[in-house]
Amino acid sequence: MQYQGLPVIAFGASSYSVYSGSQVVPQPVGATFLLQRGVQDTFFIDAQARVGVDTIPFYQVTAVNAAGESPKSNKAQLSAPAVELPVVIQGTVVQSNGKTALVKTPDHGLDCPPNTPCPAIAIVGVTYEVDLSRALYEAPDGTPVATPKLTKGQAVVVVGHKDPSLMSGTRHPLLLAQIVELVLVSPGGNADTTPPTITPVGSGITLVPNPLTSQGGKAYVVVDVTDDSGVDPSSVKIDVLQANGKSLLHGPQPMISFNSRPDRWGYQVNLPANANNAADNVYQVTVTAGDTMGNHVTPAFKVGTITVPNH
Repeated sequence: MQYQGLPVIAFGASSYSVYSGSQVVPQPVGATFLLQRGVQDTFFIDAQARVGVDTIPFYQVTAVNAAGESPKSNKAQLSAPAVELPVVIQGTVVQSNGKTALVKTPDHGLDCPPNTPCPAIAIVGVTYEVDLSRALYEAPDGTPVATPKLTKGQAVVVVGHKDPSLMSGTRHPLLLAQIVELVLVSPGGNADTTPPTITPVGSGITLVPNPLTSQGGKAYVVVDVTDDSGVDPSSVKIDVLQANGKSLLHGPQPMISFNSRPDRWGYQVNLPANANNAADNVYQVTVTAGDTMGNHVTPAFKVGTITVPNH
């Protein structure tokens, strides 16, 4: 980083203090904090500086002498080899095939004086063709999420790079996406606000042996979980509740996805022997799941009951 062009360079400075901060695109530039005091040269090397996908470091400098410290300089980006800064767009999905998506940015109107004819739309938003092949997905708070199925009307923020070599013959500007943020919208919007659908496969519960005896056995629970926006794999969980409300599994447990059917999930429940000679042991099997948009099945879906007889 060179200090050239910064107003703090003045005769009489005995040293310089360097302040640093980072801008997360597209948010505005924030405050800087002290990085190094007592710098004697008119340049400074920040060995820890990194330009991220959507993060750009910037600096301010002050001059210091016996009279004190000057005000901070203007904010400047580091002097580094030219880098291709990311492009950030916000818009809604027009269509998607899983590999690419068309994302349209908002239209803009004019701020016209009162009682003056004014067009409803002055600038039509640009529609980008977004390459999703290398995209990572995240929730609005930055939490990574599983690869979703983007649906028409889904609001997104895309961070990526334009590639001029891939522009020829395309109807829309091409953007190579690196991060796709899934924006949650109100229930009145067009984005998916519906939780996943849980469907038992057959009866949902297969018993071994069938029928069960007082010695217990095993129960195989199989369900299909589907959602237009994509199911969050970590959210598909099963619980088996006793009549007193206690969990036989010691709390909800992750189900296992079938390799041949990604939307099909299973779990094996070990059923203990019935030590209560007075009554049957009856268990309630429930499954819950969420999607990549933060919609969850509440209350948990009831798959069915399992009865371990007392004889």
